Amino acid sequence: MTNILIVEDDRAISHLIAGTLTREGFRCICAMDGEEGLTRFDEGSFVFTVYKGRERRRS
Repeated sequence: MTNILIVEDDRAISHLIAGTLTREGFRCICAMDGEEGLTRFDEGSFVFTVYKGRERRRS
């Protein structure tokens, strides 16, 4: 099974993405922030990572 790492701080969006990809036959691992995402990435073998970085506001 193909593993996908999803890094998203909004739990509802994370579950929506994971549910959709799981129905398509992927195994999804979710992380709530970048730090957890890096930990999960180091622990597993992923062929794809979905990451939504925060936009920085210009001052």
